[in-house]
This record gives sequence, C-alpha cells and structure tokens, in this order.
Amino acid sequence: MSDNYGDIRSEAKALVEKFVELEVEHQAMLAFNRALAESGDLDDIHSWTNEKKALELQVYSDQWRGEIASWFADITEMFDDLADLPDPAPLRSEAEGLYGALALLAGPSGHTDIADGTVHGPAEAFEKLSAIPTMLVDWEGHAAEAFKLNFIPPLERVAFHEFEAVVSLRSPLIAAAYMWEKAREDVSNLIDEANSALDDYSGGKDSADAVLALGIIGAIVAVAAVPFTGGTSAALYWTMAGSAIAVTGAVVGHPNEPEKQLDISGDSPADIAQSLRDAIWKLKLQLLEHELFISRQIRTLSDQINGYTAPKGTPPIPRDPPYYSTEHSYSESTVHEFALPRPLLADATPGNVNDDGYLGTPK
Repeated sequence: MSDNYGDIRSEAKALVEKFVELEVEHQAMLAFNRALAESGDLDDIHSWTNEKKALELQVYSDQWRGEIASWFADITEMFDDLADLPDPAPLRSEAEGLYGALALLAGPSGHTDIADGTVHGPAEAFEKLSAIPTMLVDWEGHAAEAFKLNFIPPLERVAFHEFEAVVSLRSPLIAAAYMWEKAREDVSNLIDEANSALDDYSGGKDSADAVLALGIIGAIVAVAAVPFTGGTSAALYWTMAGSAIAVTGAVVGHPNEPEKQLDISGDSPADIAQSLRDAIWKLKLQLLEHELFISRQIRTLSDQINGYTAPKGTPPIPRDPPYYSTEHSYSESTVHEFALPRPLLADATPGNVNDDGYLGTPK
C-alpha cells in the first residue's frame, strides 16, 4: 500500500489517464463489433493484423477520446478535495503540549492518563498540602475559616477533575491526529486499489475486483475512557472520585458502524470508475461522521465544565455559556468540582485586607 500522500494530485491525474486509455479501447472494440455485426462479416475482425487494429484504434481515439475523457474528469476533482486533508502533526503537537499541564495537576498522589496509559507521578507543588492545616493553625478570621473549610479539603479532588478534563481534551486531539493520518493513507491506497482493478481488467479478467480495508475505522475515537472496540461501542464517562456527583458525557452516542472496506470493481473501466466514485463518497461521509463525533466530545466537555447539562438526547451545539437554552440544567456545584469558588480575598483592598471579613489578624 502507498504512503505517498503528497503525490495524490499527480497520481490521480495518471489514474484518470489510465481510465481514459482503457475506456477508449473498450468503446473502440464495442464499436468495431457493432460495425462488423451490421456488415454481417463477423469473421473479418480475426483477420486484422496488429497494425490494422492499432490504426483503427487511433482513428477511433482521434474522434472520441475528448468525449470519453470528459466521463472521468470528475474523478480528478474528487481527489482534489482529498489532497489537502489536515496535517496530523500539529494536532499531535497540541496534544503533547498538554503533558506539562497533566504533570502539574497530578496532585499529591499522581494519576494515570487513560488516553495513552502514561503514569504521572505526584506533583511537587502538592508536597506540603497535608501540612497546610497545621501551618495555618494560628490564622483566624472569616477568610481563614473559609479557606480552611472550603479550599483546602477539596483542592486535591478539584485538581484531579482538572487533570481528567485535560485528559479529555488531549484525547480528541490524539484521535483527530490518528484519524487524519489514516485518512491520508486510505486516500493513497484508494488510488492503488483502483489501479489494481484496472490492471485486472486489462489483464483479461472477466470482472475486475479490488478491496481496500479502511484504516480510519481505528480512529473511533480515542477520547478519554473510551476503549476502542472496533467501532461497535463507545461511551465517554468519568466518575468524580471522592465526590458525591458523577459526570457522564458523550450522551451523543458514537459514530455509526463504519464501512470496514471499500470495493473497487466492474466489468469495464467506466464501471470501475463508478465504484471508485462510490468509494470516495463513502470515505468522505465516514470522515465527516468522525469529525462530528470528536467535536461533540469536546463540546460535551465544555458543557460539563461550565455546569450545564443538555436535555437527554440533545446533541451539544456550539455556544457560549450566556446562550445556553432554557432546557439546559445548571449546577454550580459541578462548576466547583473543576474550579474552586472565587476567594473573598480577591476583592480585598489594602485598606481592609486585615479586617475580620478578609485576612483577619493573628491572635
């Protein structure tokens, strides 16, 4: 199979020329047979020399090649659409760039990135977390009590939820990169299989047949907590450890069962070309479904972090938090599982920061 995606346009052009060449020969032979049948001299064709056959073919080609070429012009355009698929490298780079965030959010115990199995050890920033209550034992006042009760206890849990949120963002990036990598391979292989079918035809087989096993089915979909099962099932879920709530996502379902293989076949070059057109459309539709699924995972994640849950069976749609529909349910407690409440100290001024309502004064 090919790995020459960069040459898709030139290879598609050469493939179309091959279709035209073989279809001209096919149509010429049909025309010769019709003419001989009408003349009643069916045995005359067997007496033709190779030179006479070549001359008759050239005469036919000069007259009809332009029209026959127009039958296949759309194939070049269809491959033009597939020649500029996204480069997977930037997506992988973006995913790798989130490793640093995972290391910082791994908390005092460390966590595992379930997208790729990477184990992140305890984060240095959390080393003294367990000692903070002792260190602050002499700090009193409203802000002190709020900090000790509302910020320190849930800090590790919130960091873990943020870790999982970053994992859930990394995973679609990885999935998208893998999808486009395999899509590029599939496009290259599609041309190879079309050439193979034409070779079967020109080699004298009664019916040309070539089969492409699609690589993109392996890209369904490496989102967080979604083990790949061959495209038959997928359910994004994560349970908030140590929390009273559980957030379940990807209610949008999963991509439809994909085409696992595409057949390129036919009894003539024109028939083979039609099966190629069908295969290209199936490939494009599969890519669109994959893209839609991945984008919905990201939107579902955004919904959850913002505390919004769509009505059951409603797919997430692009929106900013102020524009959620009234049917969405909102949970502030869910928001605080990803981000601690705004500290009162954030609104303090130099003139009142030591008041009991803020820092207070040690006693």
